[in-house]
Amino acid sequence: LAIITWGDEKALYSITRDLTEQKQAEADLSIFRSFADNSALGLAIGTLDGKLTYGNKSLCEMLNIADPADLQGQSLMTLYPESMHSFLNEEVLPAAVGEGQWIGELTMQTTTGQLIPTMQTPFLIRDTNDAPAFLANIITDLTEQKQAQAEREQLQLDLIEVPRQSMREIATPIIPVMDSILVMPLIGSIDSQRAQDIMRTLLAGITEHRAKVVILDITGVPVIDTGVANHLNKTIQAARLKGTKTIITGVSDAVAETIVDLGIDWGEMETLRDLQTGLLTALERLGFSLERKNGNGTR
Repeated sequence: LAIITWGDEKALYSITRDLTEQKQAEADLSIFRSFADNSALGLAIGTLDGKLTYGNKSLCEMLNIADPADLQGQSLMTLYPESMHSFLNEEVLPAAVGEGQWIGELTMQTTTGQLIPTMQTPFLIRDTNDAPAFLANIITDLTEQKQAQAEREQLQLDLIEVPRQSMREIATPIIPVMDSILVMPLIGSIDSQRAQDIMRTLLAGITEHRAKVVILDITGVPVIDTGVANHLNKTIQAARLKGTKTIITGVSDAVAETIVDLGIDWGEMETLRDLQTGLLTALERLGFSLERKNGNGTR
């Protein structure tokens, strides 16, 4: 019979304990790998000098890497565009090692050169002696989130632009009163943007209706300054290039005084006191005449 001494029993216990701890460590590692490999988040582990030792399937799919084994031994920097390297070396890695964690957005680069926006949490892993051992990183792909955000912002801009466009159309109406005659009544102040809208709308109306005479009625324009006058001059010149005569109506006393005080020269423009006079003049330009009939139908 074999005789087991106290020393042998102690050694056997130590071996059994070590085997139990090893099996537990292997089981823990198996659980970790199963969790990591099936995680929707990108997971990476590397040495303190920046060499990768592990990357899960999600990280490989994110970066277009065929096999997770291809990551092992690679430099951490190969996962990022060169423009990010200085920031990683000077800000991210020192914070992760020195403070234990860093959280923020970083741009990664796929094997085909595509840039991927990500949210990352690199953090320090310590050994059983509490000494720094590895750096781990949790990575979230923000591509869909960024695209959705951009779509929402574009939608908001579109929702703002539609009323603006409607207001511009209301503010610059074109009224075809009869063949070859258009009336554009202007109401409110005129700035550079609106002046461009007026010119575009007028030229489009001239083309659509084949207008020969356009009446710009400025009865509702409270102020005429040098800028507004220049804009109107350009609009009239553009209409002239399309073979259309322009008449300005509704020049109030206040506007007339302002034009004189500012020294604005409207000598070459045809200006009339009101829209009615402008319409009669436009008809004459086209060879029409109006005659009043009395009650019994005679002229």
